[in-house]
Amino acid sequence: MRADYVIAGAGCAGLSLAVQIALQSRRRGVPCPRVVLIEPRARHARDRTWCYWRFVDHPFTAAVRHRWTRWRVADADRSPVRGSERHPYEHVPSDVFYDMALGTLAAFPEIELRRGCAVRAIRETASGCEVVTDAEVVQARLVFDSRPAPAPAPGGDEVDLLQHFVGWEVEAPAPVFDPEVPTLMDFAVDQSRGSTSCTCCRSRRPARWSRRRTSRRRACPTRPTRTTCAATCARATG
Repeated sequence: MRADYVIAGAGCAGLSLAVQIALQSRRRGVPCPRVVLIEPRARHARDRTWCYWRFVDHPFTAAVRHRWTRWRVADADRSPVRGSERHPYEHVPSDVFYDMALGTLAAFPEIELRRGCAVRAIRETASGCEVVTDAEVVQARLVFDSRPAPAPAPGGDEVDLLQHFVGWEVEAPAPVFDPEVPTLMDFAVDQSRGSTSCTCCRSRRPARWSRRRTSRRRACPTRPTRTTCAATCARATG
């Protein structure tokens, strides 16, 4: 198979790029290039949420489920509140984002999503690149690889920082936290296992509470050093 572009991974980065390629082609009045997205998952489901400060416009504004212009960072002694009207903090559930991105791409037959298929190798060729998958080899002019970077070789001096998220989503019968001022980091918790903080972002109901821990780990042959353990977590206590 031949394509203009191959995108390895159809998560937030890969789908965002495919949507931008499609929309830019439409705005410029030129044919959409042939794009193949290769995604190992068999389906897209709500597997995480994204929160970020908005600095640029993007085509997923309708996927934003809440935005905050004020936020709090706390420790045992202080709890300052800061904010920005110009750069709000926004929350996007992954399932809403996936549905919007895939719905946009459905209008462009030149862009194909291949689920349940993993990329095994990416190689440069005289005419571009070739992508080796579980099913076939795809030839392309350019390849965008959105997969996580590989772990450093064992025995080196490089040290990665790992961020671990864990928690729950719970609904309470009555409001508990201020829905207009999320706590982005609360360091008034046990720090014995590394830098640890709690986060509570509540739009209305339920509240989302997560525990974040950062650890330092050297590369080793039996454990990857770049690990993403993301879960939307929430807690409401009365």
